[in-house]
Amino acid sequence: MTSDADLAAAVNREVATIDDVLAVMQSVQDAVTNDDGIGWFNRLYHLTTKNIRGALDAGRFADAPFTTRLDVVFARYYFRALAVFLAAGAAAPRAWLPLFERRASRDVAPIQFALAGMNAHIDRDLSFALVEVAAVAGRFPAAGDAAARDYQTVNDILAETEKQAKTWLEGAFLREAEPVAGRVEDVIALFSVRQAREAAWLRAEAQWAVRDIPVAAAALASAIDRGAAAVTRALLLPTRPR
Repeated sequence: MTSDADLAAAVNREVATIDDVLAVMQSVQDAVTNDDGIGWFNRLYHLTTKNIRGALDAGRFADAPFTTRLDVVFARYYFRALAVFLAAGAAAPRAWLPLFERRASRDVAPIQFALAGMNAHIDRDLSFALVEVAAVAGRFPAAGDAAARDYQTVNDILAETEKQAKTWLEGAFLREAEPVAGRVEDVIALFSVRQAREAAWLRAEAQWAVRDIPVAAAALASAIDRGAAAVTRALLLPTRPR
């Protein structure tokens, strides 16, 4: 059984570097059991973060400080969402609630949990993280900036990561009976990481534009959270017998 106390201890830690982020993710993985839906997302996110760090070390980014800051700030949104859920349930962001509340469901395939987490994190959190990083810099990256190009490079790294993770993410449902596997494929077809990241950038530009208008900023933030929640729920539709 997953130890929620250990899980809470893992995510209630300050992170300032990518190594800190990876350490927290490893602690999360150590705290969850193999049948916990959070673990399937966390495993994919951990691999993604390792690959981004490897790309940083290899000099693949033109604006490495931007990519590093965004990676750390972005991860904090996941850790905070899980920490809030463990402490106060429904007070967590709406986008995350379907995954956290259905984490023990036996009628959902592992790849669905992984993609549901990716959706909640990208569809909701990424635009907030981009605005937070831009606020520190004092400007939002313009098209063609090194930061904007690096954002696209991360899309390529995510595509590479998906190929790496394919065997252990898809293996579980490909061993299912054909109708079950077909239902899983129908559900995961709803989500494209690249398209979600492109949409997140556009939402971040909108959030940046209204950042000094509290009513508009709050309304937009709420709409983003609600929209992401709807997709996360759809990605977790039952596909397997209980």
